[in-house]
Amino acid sequence: MQIDDITNWLEGLGLGAFAPAFLEQGIDGDTLADLSEADLAALGLPMGPRKKLLRAINALHGAAKLPGVTAERRNLTLLFCDMVGSTTLATRLDPEELRLILHRYMDACTEVIDQLGGYIASYHGDGLMAFFGYPEAREDAAERAVRAGLRLVEAVGQVAGLPGFPLQARIGIATGLAVVSNAADRENGVVGQLPALAVRLQSAAPPGGIVISQTTGDLLGGLFTLEPLGALELKGFDQPQPAWRVIAAAASESRFAAAHRSRRAPMLGRTAELATLLDRWDRASAGNGQVVLLSGEPGLGKSRIIAALREALAAAPYELEPHDLIILQCASYSQSSALRPVIDWVERRAGFTAEATQASRQARLDEFLCLSGVARSVIADLLGLADGTDVLTDQIARRERTLAAMVDLLITAAKRPRLLVVEDAHWSDTLTLELLARIVARAPGLPVLVLVSTRPELALPWAAAGDPAVTTLTLDRLEPSAAAAIIERLGAGTLPPDIRDRIAERAGGVPLFVEELTRSVLEGDTATMTVPATLQDTLMARLDRLGAAKAIAQTGAVLGRKFPYNWLAACAGVADTQLTRGLDELIRSGLVTGRGAPPDAVFSFRHALIQDAAYHSILRTERMRLHGNIAAVLEQKFPRIAEDQPELVAHHYTEASAVEPALRWWQRAAIRATAQAAWVEAVQHLRAALRLLLTLPPGRARDDREIALRKAMMTPLVSIGGYTTEEAGANMDRLSQLLEHAPPGLDGVVLLYSESARLLMRSELDRAEPLARRTLQIAQRTDIPNLAFLPQRIIGYSALLRGHLAQADYWFTTSAREYDPTVNRDIRPGSPHDPYASMMAQDVLLLIQQGRLDAAMARGDAAIAEAAALQSPTTQAYVLSHLAIACLLLDDAAAAGPVAAALNLAVERALWLRPHADYLNGWLAAKSGDLSGAIAQMEVGAALAAEIQSNVWSPFYRLNEAAMMFEHGKADIALAKLDECNTLIARSGQAYALAEVHHLRGRILRASGDAGAEAELQAALRIARQQTARFYELRAALSLAAGADPDTITSLLLPVVTAFTPGSDHADLRRARALLEQATAQKPH
Repeated sequence: MQIDDITNWLEGLGLGAFAPAFLEQGIDGDTLADLSEADLAALGLPMGPRKKLLRAINALHGAAKLPGVTAERRNLTLLFCDMVGSTTLATRLDPEELRLILHRYMDACTEVIDQLGGYIASYHGDGLMAFFGYPEAREDAAERAVRAGLRLVEAVGQVAGLPGFPLQARIGIATGLAVVSNAADRENGVVGQLPALAVRLQSAAPPGGIVISQTTGDLLGGLFTLEPLGALELKGFDQPQPAWRVIAAAASESRFAAAHRSRRAPMLGRTAELATLLDRWDRASAGNGQVVLLSGEPGLGKSRIIAALREALAAAPYELEPHDLIILQCASYSQSSALRPVIDWVERRAGFTAEATQASRQARLDEFLCLSGVARSVIADLLGLADGTDVLTDQIARRERTLAAMVDLLITAAKRPRLLVVEDAHWSDTLTLELLARIVARAPGLPVLVLVSTRPELALPWAAAGDPAVTTLTLDRLEPSAAAAIIERLGAGTLPPDIRDRIAERAGGVPLFVEELTRSVLEGDTATMTVPATLQDTLMARLDRLGAAKAIAQTGAVLGRKFPYNWLAACAGVADTQLTRGLDELIRSGLVTGRGAPPDAVFSFRHALIQDAAYHSILRTERMRLHGNIAAVLEQKFPRIAEDQPELVAHHYTEASAVEPALRWWQRAAIRATAQAAWVEAVQHLRAALRLLLTLPPGRARDDREIALRKAMMTPLVSIGGYTTEEAGANMDRLSQLLEHAPPGLDGVVLLYSESARLLMRSELDRAEPLARRTLQIAQRTDIPNLAFLPQRIIGYSALLRGHLAQADYWFTTSAREYDPTVNRDIRPGSPHDPYASMMAQDVLLLIQQGRLDAAMARGDAAIAEAAALQSPTTQAYVLSHLAIACLLLDDAAAAGPVAAALNLAVERALWLRPHADYLNGWLAAKSGDLSGAIAQMEVGAALAAEIQSNVWSPFYRLNEAAMMFEHGKADIALAKLDECNTLIARSGQAYALAEVHHLRGRILRASGDAGAEAELQAALRIARQQTARFYELRAALSLAAGADPDTITSLLLPVVTAFTPGSDHADLRRARALLEQATAQKPH
């Protein structure tokens, strides 16, 4: 580094104010490495800037590299502290005096932040910004930041300032995602909205006050007393930001109790451990003192078990008194404070408050602990309440006296059974650990249960000594059933089973992970199920302790939950020896498990959330680079793997934003899955390809690729759920839009026709018919024979269902005239049923209404013969289904019997047509007198039709159910069925049978003597004539002619009877002709 670079470098650190001193002394890049803290003090730098600069120098020269040399995405708690009234001081003080005060202020702030494990990232005039949770993540980062804030307020207030003008600080604290880089980086530490939020919260704080963000508050639980400030309007933020003011630290004997005051989950799956603790309590109560070491990784429930034991002992039959319970809570931020857990317990038991004077503290100490002699002297000394009369000056002797007094106070003096809990001993100071060892040695023979919770990294010699009074309980992960029960008890029982299973799988049997993931999902995070904010710091703390192995873990996380050694070696970019050391460290840490030996070894993250935390700590750009490297390595060095798992290569290319290769590999994966009939996987691969495709610029090229992908998706979608599922419909809708603007061709027309047929089947006539018309226009632009036939039949069939018989006749006639069965008969390869035979079957239902019964019969016979000649079961089922409808329409039970027998066989190969067989069989059962059997059969058909969303002809079938009920004397049920029929007609637009609905209602009303019968019958006649539905017109006219005079009979029946072809024959037609003959004979000549 040249001397000219010093100024810019210092400014990048936020220390530009000291650049003149460096230039004046001729300090350049080479000299920096030789500077000591004394040198920096001589240059006039306060303690804070000195510490910051020393770290930056070490990082610059590769010595300590404290924050690391690369940027990371981190969950960070950021504290911004600003001096109040600095401008007033500047106007009243000489610059030298102001400089001295600022140095004292900065030194006080630096000392507090160092004590709480913070990292001062930058200085801003008389303000500073500190990180908690970086460069090393800590699970209690938010708590440390708030405790630092409270101490800063106190420490700044004690800095000597201007007489009559005490120094005060304002503090803002915010927690969230940020990108953090080396403090020596020109990016100056942190990027994101977090710094701005902390600064704005600081500005909202009163002098001597601390304001924190919502996220920070969420992480604190009940550790502090907070005052809600509501949502604050902060400069630069679009939305108001919820904020809280910190009042004080809450008094609590246990971190767990404070942090989970309102969020305690049930304890499940730890019955055996709790039973062991109660057994040891029984032994201790009998005078056989016991020690239990409760060991386990973070989150396994050590504190929850202790809480459960306390709850059990507080109840009958134990009824442990509060004064027989002692809790020594260790904390990570007080590890350098001797006997802090004991001091905190004494202060809680004595009821000390922050405002209490020394005299009142001494009084309360005597009152609540009833101490005297040596014990009182020791406790007073620990609490800073000694009166100076202690003559013991030898430090070793004082230490021995202190430890002996503590053992006596905590366990030896117990008159009743006592429970002594040492929580989180892994955070204990050295002297407390020595005290614990003496307590363990003294416990046997006393009515005391000593319960110690710790993490596996703490080695306690007395635990391995084989003492029969010492029991070690090592917690393991929960069984799946216990995890499932916790999820259920937390209120997630209403979640879909696959979501609950995913929570359990990702939590990996860690109770804390189960609880926090469940709460996160219940609060709305069901899609991504990312690491909850409450776990971010805990997980990152474990990763940060890995040192150089952390980078190995991050690369492994990009590879996946499970990663083979040879893949990692090809992608990590480090020497084999370094890789092996890193993997060994990962296994020792308990974060990763391994199977086999390199190069065939396979490693796995023990918890999915650990993998997530490692993965999401990497910058997006770096993640993309790693994914791209991995994809290329798999493709080039492991071609067999790539061939067998193309979706894996596609995934990595996708995450690398390499769109073209990713699309290519997703398509390969879909082709492979489809060939294996792995329909669900094929759809998943094609979905991924479609999402990726949308990132490309719109245009003809992208549309053509989307058409290919959506065509490929049809087969697996239909195989999974048929044409009528929502996703199949949405896929076809989009495909239809694309094909309408694509060059015309067979595939496009066939797909559009298939979609219109699907819509027709669902009775979405308002969508089916317009789509079919657009399909017809495309078909007519091609030179493919008979291609227009497909959409023509859809248009005609839609008109038939609507009761627009003239339109149906036009399209049926046109399609039949233009269709040439000798050329391109199938029209579309792989068609499920023959278009020519199917066309003839459809014609039958139109011909009947047109009064051409002889033609309808001939057409039906020809359709059956054609289907039989083709030996196509689906064609036979389709033809017979339409003939079944014709039998019901004509009320022809004699003809229905053979049709039903043949249809029952045919639908075995065409299940989507089975409802027609069920309706016909039910109708025949009713005709034979078995009404209950008829109803059951029809219900089966209705259920299947609903399942496959086949709504075509549903109003017609409901009409026949009503007629069946009326015939069996159940008029009320019949009328209710007709009401349902009207609803279906209104919903679907299928008015084919509307005239007969009115006719049947009129008959039912007439039978009961209801005067409204005549209006219903007249409506039936009018509608039938409007539709030119001659068969329904005949029925309505016959009912109106009953009992009428000869002229009325003639006017009603003559027009409709003469409309039928001479060869037509039907019972109703014969009745009508007979009535006409009688009417003619009765008229005067």
